[in-house]
This record gives sequence, C-alpha cells and structure tokens, in this order.
Amino acid sequence: MKSSSKFRNLICNSTSRGCLAPALGVALLLLLLPASVHAQAVSRINGTVTDQAGAAIPDAKVTVTNVDTNVSKTTDTTSAGTYLVTDLIPGTYTVNVEKTGFNTYVTRGVVVGGGKTAAANATLAPRTVAETMKLQLHRLRCRRSSLRLVRRSVRSLRKSCRTSSAGTFARLTVLSF
Repeated sequence: MKSSSKFRNLICNSTSRGCLAPALGVALLLLLLPASVHAQAVSRINGTVTDQAGAAIPDAKVTVTNVDTNVSKTTDTTSAGTYLVTDLIPGTYTVNVEKTGFNTYVTRGVVVGGGKTAAANATLAPRTVAETMKLQLHRLRCRRSSLRLVRRSVRSLRKSCRTSSAGTFARLTVLSF
C-alpha cells in the first residue's frame, strides 16, 4: 500500500500548476501534428491518358512538377490508362505525359489545394513516321558527335602521353559504340 501512495504523491506533485500547463501544451501539440501532416499527404493529381480514339494508354510516363519549387514526381499509367500522384504540397503544377510512339502532352497551371485532388487528363496524338524518323536521325547525329569527341580526346591524350617524360602510360585504344 505504501508504494501506491508514493506513486499517487508523485503524480499529484508533478501536476502542480507549474507543470500542468507545459504538459498540456505538449499533449495538444502531439495530438494536432498528425492531423496537419495528414492534410498535406492527401493532396494529389490524378487523370486518365487516352489516344485520340479514346483507348487507354498503359505504361505512359507521367511527370508532375511543382512550378514554384521545381520538385518533380514521376509515375506510370495503369493498364486502364489512369494515374495518381500523391503527397503533393499545395501549389501550381505542370503535368508532362510521354509514351513511345506518341507526341508529348503538357498541361500547365494545374492547381492543387491542401487536401484536394486535381484532375489532369491527357489525349496523346500518335507521332507521324516523319517525326519518328527525324527523332531517330537526331539521336544518330548526337551519337556520331559524341564518338568524334571521344576519338579527338583519345588522340589528344595519346599525343600528351608520347611527350610525357615518364613514358609509363599504357597504349590507348578507341572503343567503338
């Protein structure tokens, strides 16, 4: 019985007016903190990605970028062509949708409020054969330019190795891409 009275005295002494106000403040803070975090966590953007005939486009890459912070989140569309990006802070967003064989679709000015869901649907137009060929030609030119730069760098490095007094450098060979 003496131990329970010691416990009761300890509780009563710690709840004096000097300790009660800070303890209640901390308890109130702990109760309200999860609610504010939860309100931000449910802000999101969703939508459906289709082609011009209305068919769903699965596995399209959707990138959502906050205009103010430039922070991006990326997801892929489902087999039904839908997507959902969660945990967004309130603000204005740009939604970028990409899929091989289609033109990129960009939606600017998507406004997300705290605890709200904004919708941004996209209709992708197929890329024409000429556009596809132009893109492939551009990639090929970039590869050739990169290869030329590598070859020039290797030649330059070989020359500097030959003129080096140490002469301990291994022979360099050019790798083909």
